[in-house]
Amino acid sequence: MGVHAASRLLGRVTQLVSEELARPSSKPPDTLDHCTTPKGLLGIIESSALFLSDARFVNDRSELSYGRRVFTDRLLRYAEASGSDVSKAVWDHFTKAVEDRLQRQQRPTVGWTTVPYDHFYVASFCTDGNLLSQWRAYGTAANGGCSIGFRALELIAGASIDGNNDPASTGPAATLQQVLYEPDLQNAFVDNVLTTVFSVLNDDRYQHSNAALYLANTIDIVVIPATTSCIKAPVFREEQEWRLVCRRSAGVQYRVQKGRIVPYLKCKLRSSGAEPWRGNLPISKVFIGPSEASELLQLSIRDLLRSHGFVNETVSVVPCDIPLRTP
Repeated sequence: MGVHAASRLLGRVTQLVSEELARPSSKPPDTLDHCTTPKGLLGIIESSALFLSDARFVNDRSELSYGRRVFTDRLLRYAEASGSDVSKAVWDHFTKAVEDRLQRQQRPTVGWTTVPYDHFYVASFCTDGNLLSQWRAYGTAANGGCSIGFRALELIAGASIDGNNDPASTGPAATLQQVLYEPDLQNAFVDNVLTTVFSVLNDDRYQHSNAALYLANTIDIVVIPATTSCIKAPVFREEQEWRLVCRRSAGVQYRVQKGRIVPYLKCKLRSSGAEPWRGNLPISKVFIGPSEASELLQLSIRDLLRSHGFVNETVSVVPCDIPLRTP
């Protein structure tokens, strides 16, 4: 299979996986909460945008390795159960591709190299914005944290990636995905993706002696990163997380976060029915976490929202009911 044929296979698999991921596993709640700091809230309101961080820089790197382990296990089971020589060949090529990639990552190189592994951009939301674990992560006794309630369906309808002017980009700017925590649901989800991906081998356009090799490489660098973006270990199930996910690289910007230079995408949002020149966000509430200055923070957030066109009737600003505890 030549380069052009391999490229066509890659494009087809990417399309199929995108369609599978765009198929919602369940309907999102009316409101999804995004936890952040007061500084983060200010940036979101002033820019009418969310920053989608490169998933390689998430707080817990085990998120990526856990999802990859789940997928790899299901891939092996699929290849063994299929009884197909081609499916088994895909597995053999896949294990070799993973081994080669890991060796390249560890080997000193001259010049620049790009390893397209676990590469997607994400902003996180939860169904309950008033969780003690989130306040501990984003707030302090002095400053507190904030939880912004977004109208879920409008997150997709009004989203656009800043700087992404690639005419080849099609489909939604980002997808809203529910994170799966239960192993049974994770396995069923991955199995559906595998059935969809392996269907290309039944298409005459992609039947070639090297088809298994190219499909294996595509699974490693495209399918697994796309699929594992919505899989997390069961220990995190309290979060009940949803994610706004983008897999396009055009428009990447950089910021310093916790001492690291983090790639991110600026996802512009617009509330349906908002006046175009305002660019109002689709938000309905702001929770204020426990802090020593929650009353002052409540006043300043109301002033901030009012200065950007929001009114009290449409956006509520309320302190949480979790008491402040200081050492």
